Amino acid sequence: MEERDGHLFAEMSKRRRSVMPLTWRIVPPCHPSAQEKAMADAATEWFSDLPEFETLLFDLLDAIGHGFAAVEIEWKQAENIWLPCAFYKRPQRWFQTATHDRNTIRLIDGSLDGAGLNPFGWLLHRHQAKSGWVAESGLFRVLVWVPIPTGPVKKKRTCCCGRCVTWGITPAALSTNAPLSALNPSPRGRSTRSSI
Repeated sequence: MEERDGHLFAEMSKRRRSVMPLTWRIVPPCHPSAQEKAMADAATEWFSDLPEFETLLFDLLDAIGHGFAAVEIEWKQAENIWLPCAFYKRPQRWFQTATHDRNTIRLIDGSLDGAGLNPFGWLLHRHQAKSGWVAESGLFRVLVWVPIPTGPVKKKRTCCCGRCVTWGITPAALSTNAPLSALNPSPRGRSTRSSI
């Protein structure tokens, strides 16, 4: 949708890029011990040193439109500590929800319920633009209906059981004073009576 609608792309980009200049830090839990404070400071330092951290945030904010965003993590060991070294944004078409729980995101593997995500292998961000299951919560699900009635309507001639009918909505049919017949298919050259 973003590739086809420049205005939608601009608005979504504006939302996603507004997060980039915000300052952040990792905070310890309430009433932290000295060790928890040190761990929070170390984690803040590790995250600030991550390669392309702003790109990671940008990719995770793709969830605004789709309802969720998934980023795969590649790990490496440095000074006896496992740290993320790369992040790979994966398209939403790689995923499905489980049949028994429509809020559980799983990888499509050809089975009915899909494969579970590896622990510590993924970052998932869920964004609820509206209530509902994860597949229904994205902003694009609402926005897809906006261009449908406003786009150009072409008449399509179909033939079903020997009765030719022209389908389509003319601009006159979109006005409030238009007769109801403007919204209905108009038979051409045949009787309006039909039989089954």
